Amino acid sequence: MSKKDSLPKTTSCVSCGDPLHDKEPPFFVQDDAGDGHGKQEAWCPQCFVWHRVPLEPLRFHPPSYMSVQCARCGVKSVDSGARTCLHCFSQELVSLPPKPGAGAAR
Repeated sequence: MSKKDSLPKTTSCVSCGDPLHDKEPPFFVQDDAGDGHGKQEAWCPQCFVWHRVPLEPLRFHPPSYMSVQCARCGVKSVDSGARTCLHCFSQELVSLPPKPGAGAAR
């Protein structure tokens, strides 16, 4: 079975619970404390940047990440400095604020 086949058909963000899809693909993080044995968590771009990154500032350098939405194709993603949409390569990105009511991982 390929890795793609092993992913659940419907994935939701571990923080806010919103469903993740083509226009808001999941950002997967291994929650393993550096030992390689943790579970894989799916985060939406906004919750990853605003809630997950600050939990591990040594692993993720918070000023390097920004949750964005492409003004051309509408896909939401995490930008780590490329300042380019990962889907259509447009440089027309809009920075996204934290989701209202979203908090730490459930």
